[in-house]
Amino acid sequence: MKIGLDIRTIGKNRTGDETVTLQLVGNLLEMNSGDSFSLFTDEKSECKLKEIEGKFVHKENGKFEIYSVLPSKKAFWTFWSLPVFIKKFPVDILHVQYITPIWLPGKVKLITTIHDISFARYPEFIDKKDLFLLNRFIPLSLKRADKIIAVSEFTKKEIIDVYKIPEEKIEVIYNGGASKDFFSEVSEQELALFKKEHKLPKDFILYVGTLQPRKNIPFLLKSFTAFKQKFAQNESVNRLHLVIGGNRAGHNYDKKIDQVFDEIKKESPEIARQIIFSGFISNEDLPMYYKAAKTLSICSNYEGFGLPAIEAMASKTPVISTDASCMPEICSGAAVIYKHDNQDDFLEKLLLIITKESFVLELIKKGNSRAKHFNWRKNAEQTLNLYKKLK
Repeated sequence: MKIGLDIRTIGKNRTGDETVTLQLVGNLLEMNSGDSFSLFTDEKSECKLKEIEGKFVHKENGKFEIYSVLPSKKAFWTFWSLPVFIKKFPVDILHVQYITPIWLPGKVKLITTIHDISFARYPEFIDKKDLFLLNRFIPLSLKRADKIIAVSEFTKKEIIDVYKIPEEKIEVIYNGGASKDFFSEVSEQELALFKKEHKLPKDFILYVGTLQPRKNIPFLLKSFTAFKQKFAQNESVNRLHLVIGGNRAGHNYDKKIDQVFDEIKKESPEIARQIIFSGFISNEDLPMYYKAAKTLSICSNYEGFGLPAIEAMASKTPVISTDASCMPEICSGAAVIYKHDNQDDFLEKLLLIITKESFVLELIKKGNSRAKHFNWRKNAEQTLNLYKKLK
C-alpha cells in the first residue's frame, strides 16, 4: 500500500501540530509494515528538505520519499498543487489535517485529522481570512473524507454536534503522549545548569504553546499578578516567576497579551519583572523546561487534546488546568482542575501546588501514571489499521 501524508507542519515551529506529524510519521516508518510512504511538503529550500529528511533517515524499516509539491501558496497547494501531483505520482491513501483537497484522481481514499473545532465555538478568536476558509471548507472536507480522525472523545462529540457528521465515520485515535526524553530522570545539578544556561529562575510556573487568543494568556497574566499580590507574605509565592514559552511573532498572536502585560508593568513593575517571555521553545529543550518548572498551567478556552499536560506529567511536573473542553478527559484525575475563568478558584488551587509538598508528590505520581496511557506507537498502529480498513 502506498500512503501519502501531508507533512507541511514539519520545520514550521508549529508546536503541537509539528510534534503530532513528526511522531506519527516516525512511528509509521519504524513499524516495518511493508507499505511505502510519500511525504508531501510545500518546502522548496534544498537545505530545509535535507533537514526534514534527516528527521527520518534513521527509521530503518520504513520506505519513504519526500516530495516538494509546488506552487506552495496555502489554499492553492491543497486544492490544486497536491491533487495534480498525486495524479502523476499516485497513492492509495492520502492523510491530511483539517482541510482536504476538493478532488483527487482515481480511487484515492482520503482521511483528515481534526484536532479541534475551536474556530466554530470561538470565531471571535480567529483571523477573519482563516475563519472564512475554515467555515467554507471544513464542512466540505468532513463530507469529502472517507474517514475522520478525532483526537479525543470531546472532539468527536463536537464534530457531530456542529456538523452533523455520522458517528460511524469518525474514529477516535488519541494523540500519543510524551517521548522517552520527557520520562527520563535528570539530576538537580543538571537542572541547575540548564536554568543557568537559559537564564531561568529557580521557581516558576510554565506555559508552553501558541499565543493565540483561545489560549487565554491574559487570564494567566492577571491571575499570576493577583496570586503574587494576595500571598505576598508567603516566601514560596514571593520568589515565584511566570515563564511563557511561545512565539510572539507567530500566527494569530493575541494582542491582548501585550495590553495586559503593559498594564502590569505600569501598576506592578516588580511583578512584571518576574514574568519572562522565553520565545519559542525547541523540541530539544522542551523536556528540560518542564522538569525545571514548579507547575504547568493550562488556562485555554478550548483544546482538542492538550498534549502539554501529558508532557508535563511525564516530566513529573504537576499540572493545573481549566475544566474547559477536553482537559478533564485527558487529565483524568491526574491534574489540579479549576473552574474555567474563575480566578479565585485558580489562586486557591495554585497555592496548593506551591505550598503543599505531600499533595504535590501524590499528584506527580498520578500524573506520571496517566502520561503512560498515551503512546505514539499505539497512535501509529491505530492509524495504520485505519488505512488498511480503507484499502
